[in-house]
Amino acid sequence: MFRLHAAQFQKLEAPTDDDTNQYRTFPEHMTIIGHEFKRRRFEELHLPAVRWPKDPRCFKYVGNDPPMDVEKRTEVLQGEMQKGYGAWQKDLYGAGDMLANKRKARGWTMDKKKGLETTIDRLWQYSVFKDNILALLTWDGGPTGQELYTRRLPWDA
Repeated sequence: MFRLHAAQFQKLEAPTDDDTNQYRTFPEHMTIIGHEFKRRRFEELHLPAVRWPKDPRCFKYVGNDPPMDVEKRTEVLQGEMQKGYGAWQKDLYGAGDMLANKRKARGWTMDKKKGLETTIDRLWQYSVFKDNILALLTWDGGPTGQELYTRRLPWDA
């Protein structure tokens, strides 16, 4: 859903005969609503991976955990540190086997990836950022899995 919404900000109108384009600006603020126990992962790993600013004027995380007793909360927090934060900390873009298998178990397929690429290609066809966003989808963090994606993105200052 986000990809469809965000694409509308890329193009104001179709190309004119003189090949000039008018672009809207990309949203400058993002609010993520998720589990509170995942806040640290988003703020410390996911945002830096896509180079989204953590500045409160640009980002807000609204966290709400499901009801759980102390024992369940301890279990959830340990799981997040091992399989959530811990996994992403070692594999910033989720390209390694552990996170790839986790996605696959949740129904992610190559057809879904191809569909996402096709959607970006179609909806961002007039954007100067299209190729960079497509490249970000396949960026694996380089040899260490920790190298940040360096090409220009729509939300870069």
